[in-house]
Amino acid sequence: LGETWAQPFPLFPVEDGYISGQMYDEHNKFNLNTLLKADGTVNEVAVEFFKQLLQRLELNPKLVETFIDWQDADEDTVGAMGAENSYYRGVKAGYLAPNQMFTSIQQVQWLRGVDRDMYQRLKPYITALPSRDTKMNLNTVDALLLACLNEQLDVVSIQNLLAQKKQNLEYLTQFDELVTQAPFDRIDPQQLKRYGSLFGGASQYFRAEIIVNLSERRRVMTSQLHRDNGQVQAYQRRWLLQSEQP
Repeated sequence: LGETWAQPFPLFPVEDGYISGQMYDEHNKFNLNTLLKADGTVNEVAVEFFKQLLQRLELNPKLVETFIDWQDADEDTVGAMGAENSYYRGVKAGYLAPNQMFTSIQQVQWLRGVDRDMYQRLKPYITALPSRDTKMNLNTVDALLLACLNEQLDVVSIQNLLAQKKQNLEYLTQFDELVTQAPFDRIDPQQLKRYGSLFGGASQYFRAEIIVNLSERRRVMTSQLHRDNGQVQAYQRRWLLQSEQP
């Protein structure tokens, strides 16, 4: 959070309006594409963690099955709530499951069993990055996601810890550093470490939002960015209505 990307972008005045922008770390959310490994098999650790997230949001943890079926390569459902093309062809304005990685979280609205309310609850905590090997960044991840490490953890205590670290310019580089600090130190470290492979201390994927206000009209352009060895490349862009903003 001490890097340039995390600093506020000042308003840039133009005739009859202004331009502003903000950068966001996409590693502060759960990447839906990590539910499968690079070889296409199910990532059991990620699946169990996602179930914890669904439960925290008071959603049915079995919904994870439809998230897996949406992106796995076969036509076999993984459970009672799974869905493949035989289901999606039958819905109104039928379509097919892509059987590949999510390209945006908006696709979640098309999944079997997901309604608008469910999507809105999930939306702040999920992302769809073009890699199955990403990790959530311990320094930027949402406190609720860290609370999913164990049912005994509460969000407020974790928020206080993250705020204190940010104020003191203290940063975590690996998961083992987290489990020794309150409130995590009250939990059996082995229970926490089963999810340790999902977390890291660095970020490669970011979202840039450029907001243009002209004559009381507002447009937002988002660019999905990948940083690798000091080089930054945009791999996806879209214009958004204000109501569609992530």
